[in-house]
Amino acid sequence: MGNGSGGSAGSATARISAEELARRLGVDAARVAELADAGAVAGSGDGTFDPGDVHRVRLLIAFEDSGVPLEALLAASRAGQISLRYYDELHPTPAPPSNRSYAAFAASLGPRRAHLMPLFAAFGIAEPDPTSVLSVEEEALIAEICDVVDLTGHPDLALRAIRIFSEGARRAADSALGTYGEVVQRSGGELEGFPEDELFDRLLRPWARFARVSIPMSAWLTGRHLSRAIDEYSMAESERILEQAGYVEARLETPPAVAFVDLTGFTRL
Repeated sequence: MGNGSGGSAGSATARISAEELARRLGVDAARVAELADAGAVAGSGDGTFDPGDVHRVRLLIAFEDSGVPLEALLAASRAGQISLRYYDELHPTPAPPSNRSYAAFAASLGPRRAHLMPLFAAFGIAEPDPTSVLSVEEEALIAEICDVVDLTGHPDLALRAIRIFSEGARRAADSALGTYGEVVQRSGGELEGFPEDELFDRLLRPWARFARVSIPMSAWLTGRHLSRAIDEYSMAESERILEQAGYVEARLETPPAVAFVDLTGFTRL
């Protein structure tokens, strides 16, 4: 299940130490060493790891938390039934981490830190552990969102809008991933679970690329649809003001209905 040299999404970036890998995940470095010793992730001879192991270790810990023993995963991996070597290719390359803990980042927000708990609730994701580390980009984005929520003067409405975006993103992600089930069906069951490397290379690599491009695509689509919605709202409100001020005639509230009737024999007549 180790990553070997197959993680193309992370192989172009500098390798990281076990301590750095543990810090990014908010776990003890001894836990990373334990996974490496067991062969669940493959460190190099100098004790460094591929940044893509952030995704692999996160998944392995989730397996264990759900009651799936590491020994069972390793046995299935040795039998060639599953592989996590390519797992990092399904996710974006881990961004550079901050040089401070989440607790330190929260403290840096001052009074705005009061928005963090309801903000993550609106995101629909768990607030990070105090000892974990966000990426530099995540810190910047969350700090800006806290600023905006504060400046609106109506944090309840701002959080409601954020919750709407979050729920839409969750539904879109879950539904889009449902297409993978159809891919598995069309493969005759070859791709069930975490397929071995040969099957991934032959059948799934384009879908891994699709998974990565889905993130910028979602941001682009959200921006385009939000711009459209803002334009439509602005036009409707402006027209309403112009009508009330008498600059333009009011539109009919109920547009006239048009009926098409087919009369027997009309063409002959």
